[in-house]
Amino acid sequence: MAKPGSIKAATKFEASLEVFASTAGGRNLPIKDGHRGLFYFRLASVSGTVTLPKGKTALDPGSPAMIVTITSEQPVAVENGLVFALREGSRTVGSGKITKVIE
Repeated sequence: MAKPGSIKAATKFEASLEVFASTAGGRNLPIKDGHRGLFYFRLASVSGTVTLPKGKTALDPGSPAMIVTITSEQPVAVENGLVFALREGSRTVGSGKITKVIE
């Protein structure tokens, strides 16, 4: 619940994304540009696509977080600083924090 107009719905934002190593229950394979995943924000889940920064080809599991652009299929109420989870099936394979709402 939020005051009307206090949070806007967006479909594109930048976030610091970390992918968990397989030893921590995450992925074995890196996330590549164009990766599609399921993002959980508060109680909402939405499918989206990860776009890596220019010059980067992959985000390896267990490596430091990287600033990426995420485009969701549906508008979702987000704001700077909001933490989210990246899930695949029944596993949480990564987490992130929104750094900039784009649109």
